[in-house]
Amino acid sequence: MSESLWGKLPTGENLRTPIFVLREQAEILTKATEGVLVGRVQSQQRTEVSLLHQLQIVAPALNQYVYTVLAVSHSVMVYPASVTDLGKNLTRTARDEDELKLLMKDILTLEPVRKAIAGLMAQSRDAAMRKS
Repeated sequence: MSESLWGKLPTGENLRTPIFVLREQAEILTKATEGVLVGRVQSQQRTEVSLLHQLQIVAPALNQYVYTVLAVSHSVMVYPASVTDLGKNLTRTARDEDELKLLMKDILTLEPVRKAIAGLMAQSRDAAMRKS
C-alpha cells in the first residue's frame, strides 16, 4: 500500500467562504423586500486561481434591472479577499470572514445604496400598479 505524504488533510468545514456570506445577504434582501427586489450573486473565474463574485440587486418588475452593489475577489485560499465598493470604486482587503462582513456592512449601509433600494422599490411598486 502506498504511503500518504499529505499528512492530515484540512476539511475546511469551519471556513465560511465569501460566496456563502454574499448569498446569505442576497437571500436576506429578497426576504426583507418580500421579493420586490431580489438579491443575486454572480460569480466568475477571473484567472486560473482567482474568483470574482458580485452582489446584485435585481428589480423583476423593471425588466430585470440589475444594480451591482459590491464585488469580492479571492484566490483559492479564500482569504484574504478584496472587497470593492463599486459606487466609490474603492477596494479594501478582508483578512477573514469577520473583516469581510464588516466591509460589506460598511458598503450596504451607505446612503447611495439605501437611495438605490428606495428608488427601485418605488419604481417596482409603480410598475406593478400599472400592470393591474
